[in-house]
Amino acid sequence: MTPVMVTVTRSDLIALSLRYSLDIRRAWRSLAVISALVAAYVVYESGVPSALRTWLFVIAIALLGALVALLCGVVVGLLAVEFLARKAPGVLGAHEYTFTDRGLFEKTSANETLIKWGGVRSVRHHARFLEIEVTPGTLHVIPRRAFATDGDYKAFCEHAERLRGVA
Repeated sequence: MTPVMVTVTRSDLIALSLRYSLDIRRAWRSLAVISALVAAYVVYESGVPSALRTWLFVIAIALLGALVALLCGVVVGLLAVEFLARKAPGVLGAHEYTFTDRGLFEKTSANETLIKWGGVRSVRHHARFLEIEVTPGTLHVIPRRAFATDGDYKAFCEHAERLRGVA
C-alpha cells in the first residue's frame, strides 16, 4: 500500500484525547464506579439513610462527585497530551505510515517503528481520523485530511481493519 504522509498537530491530539476520554462506554463505567464509591463513602460517614429524600441527596452528591472526577480526568488527559507534545520528539509534525503484511510502519524525524499487527489492540475509524491503538492510551492518529478523497480514506481504513483481523 502507498505510504500516507500526515502532519500531526496539537488539535489532532486534543481531539483524539477528548474522544478517548469521553468515550461513552468508558465514561459510563467510570461514572458508575465513582458514583458508587462516593455514595459508599457518604453512607459510611453518615450512616444508612432512612428517608427517600436523604437517599436522593446521597445519589445526587455521588453523581456530582463522579462528574467532577471525570472532568478532572479529562483535564489531566489534556495536560498530559500537551506535555507529550512538547517533550517527546516525533509526536507532532510529519509522520509517514505504511501498511505492510508484517505490520504498521511509522517513520518520523525522531524514529522508525514497525508495529506488528498482532500487537495492535484495535483499529477504529471516525469522521475526522483513523485511530490505531497499540496499548491502552497509546494510539496512532491518522487524520482524514491526509487523504485526497473520502474513497482513499475509506480504503485505507478498510485495509487497516483487514490486516488487523488477519494477525
